[in-house]
Amino acid sequence: MTLFALSPRRLLVSWQPPPLAEQNGELTNFTIAIRDTSMFDLREESTDQLEVIVEGLQPFQLYFIRVAASTVVGLGPYTSSALIEMPEAGWET
Repeated sequence: MTLFALSPRRLLVSWQPPPLAEQNGELTNFTIAIRDTSMFDLREESTDQLEVIVEGLQPFQLYFIRVAASTVVGLGPYTSSALIEMPEAGWET
């Protein structure tokens, strides 16, 4: 998984699908879980792509990000969490 802050409130998350040997059927989508370090704010987004832009994050806040693949059978295991600190307000790429 790769994390790249596009701005203080926007984050690009990209990943690769699980290896074929670990897939339990045809992949249908991916779920991205975003949790701030207070552990109270959990967001989930779904996509059929290998990247997503997450918007509405808070500047200078730490976030845990993880991704899971789904098949028609259901949601698979999540990746290990990655941690990113969003840049301060006023910073842009």
